[in-house]
Amino acid sequence: GLILCCLRHETPAQSRAVAELAVANRDRVCALDLAGDEGAYPSAAPHREAFALAAEAGLRRTVHAGENGGAACVKEALDLLGAERIGHGVRVVEDASLVDRAITERVALEMCPRSNIQTRAVRSLEAHPIDGLLRRQACVTVSTDGRTTCGTSLSGEFERLARQFGWGRREFMACQLNAAQAAFMPNDMSRWRLIQRLMA
Repeated sequence: GLILCCLRHETPAQSRAVAELAVANRDRVCALDLAGDEGAYPSAAPHREAFALAAEAGLRRTVHAGENGGAACVKEALDLLGAERIGHGVRVVEDASLVDRAITERVALEMCPRSNIQTRAVRSLEAHPIDGLLRRQACVTVSTDGRTTCGTSLSGEFERLARQFGWGRREFMACQLNAAQAAFMPNDMSRWRLIQRLMA
């Protein structure tokens, strides 16, 4: 399904209009997202009504947070918007209790290593928290962010992680199974089939 995206710099009315469009098209739309510049617009509060409307209609919620905004942005996404997945989330490691919460609640952290370096969310791949979080059994996934704008592919991301952290089949499968578990699937049977394909 499609995910419709609200933007941090837009007004509450604009976000509500996006949420209403999502709800009106639940046959094609599975979730509502919030993205944009956390540095200039750190508070997600203006978009709370839109996310409440989506939740009430049974739509899933994901929020880009913890990239150029700190761990507080991740916490706000979870507490205020009911986010089930966090786009990026690299700065979650600034708050040990929030890391524990993300692990316990199985909050998917959709990490985009190359993009995170390009946007200076992290200094380098060596400094990226993805390996440490995965080893702590956080629900880490690997994504590209913008495949064309970042000049990468999913294979390229995994190849760089293999070179930097010694990742192999085990880590690849862990991330892919995390992604399957976190995917906004239409039903459990669809998810089960996806997992079976991965295991095969």
